[in-house]
Amino acid sequence: MGELMKKKKKMNMFNKVNYEMVTDTYIFLMLLLFPLIIGFNGYSDIDRAKLFFLLILTGFWLGSLLILFLLDIIKKKNSKAINKTSKFNFKISYVFAFLFLIISFVSTLCSNYKPDVFFKIGRYEGFLMTLLYVAIFFGVSLFTKPKRSFMWAMGIGVGLCSIVAFLQILDLNVLWLYPDDLSFYTYSRSFLGTIGNIDILSAYFCLTLPILFIFSLRSNNEKDRLLLFPTILGLVICLMSKVASGLLALIGCFLLTLPIAITNDKLAKKAGIGVLVIILIGCLGVFFYRGNNVEIHEISQVMHGRFDDEFGSNRGIIWKQGFKLFLENPLLGTGPGTTSKRFSIQWYRANTGLTSYVDNAHNTYLGYLINIGIFGALSYILLLLSSLVIWIKKRKSNYFYLAIGSGILCYIMQDFFTLNLYFTAPFLFIMLGLLINNKGKMMSDEKQ
Repeated sequence: MGELMKKKKKMNMFNKVNYEMVTDTYIFLMLLLFPLIIGFNGYSDIDRAKLFFLLILTGFWLGSLLILFLLDIIKKKNSKAINKTSKFNFKISYVFAFLFLIISFVSTLCSNYKPDVFFKIGRYEGFLMTLLYVAIFFGVSLFTKPKRSFMWAMGIGVGLCSIVAFLQILDLNVLWLYPDDLSFYTYSRSFLGTIGNIDILSAYFCLTLPILFIFSLRSNNEKDRLLLFPTILGLVICLMSKVASGLLALIGCFLLTLPIAITNDKLAKKAGIGVLVIILIGCLGVFFYRGNNVEIHEISQVMHGRFDDEFGSNRGIIWKQGFKLFLENPLLGTGPGTTSKRFSIQWYRANTGLTSYVDNAHNTYLGYLINIGIFGALSYILLLLSSLVIWIKKRKSNYFYLAIGSGILCYIMQDFFTLNLYFTAPFLFIMLGLLINNKGKMMSDEKQ
């Protein structure tokens, strides 16, 4: 009798292991651990360490989903199990994501950089990485929905990363991430926290901080207010690191989210008008700016039609050459990740004795134009825009959607200046999947 009860318990535990549980575990581990993975050789090896973790964890998750699917077939319950797990509701975003993948594949087949273009080109930005992103999007979207545990995993990851960055700004070589006796200030001021490149760290904060801020304030669970601590700490790092693009995106996100977050339609309209007035005054102020702030001066010069090569930390010359590269192959580009083979810009950094080579467009949209052409870039942009439309529609149904959509909006703005790499891109596609999820209505706050 005892053995029979044990067997029933084991069977019940096995039956509870389903698509949603496996996917939830994957998202939780990604949000908690992936930002903190650093390897054993500091910043010189952080990209490889994160890559291995991403591939292993995502591969295990996708493999687990496949095994569950095969077990359903063996049990002859496949159709029922899938319908219970995820009753499919068509979303136009699925079309754009599929087109993004297909166009990337066609661009890969037509590329002159085979076989590297399939995976190891540049910083491992080949077609297989695009396939991984789209698989993450569909897997998350079909098999789960936003949960409170995800927010806490994100908050812990942001908090620990911010603590490391804060100590580094205090001139401490925490975790020996900098080589020899170097520090943040003597190592080109370009690497910070457990993410690495300071622009990528800014993109990470642009996605996560708006989500944590809105969730912590709107949640009905008082304990979630604690997530304001990592949010504030992350914002402090943004201010101290002085990445202008990230700060601009956060300010823009706050202004644009404000009228959307207000549930009263009349107040929302008034707030929208107020935001437009603020933006107009801000633009006029920048246009007539005559002060000494470098970033504001550069924006003012661009508004006057002058765009020097040095603007935006030398993004001027990168974007000019990048646009010329796009015009050489405008339809399908030259293949995913091939910007690393086509740019011919480099700088010698006297303070570190290192030579920096430009292998990225420093603008996600321009990068896709160069790599997979105008149709591929357009499919990516439409995927993002369709997610914002869904965000506006869902924002009143649950504060999870309001929070996640604001993070995606901020990331979209930061995309104009950031490096589109696997350090942060998986987080974007996870959030897109959670926002556009196919699981129906959210649970009540008490059950969350």
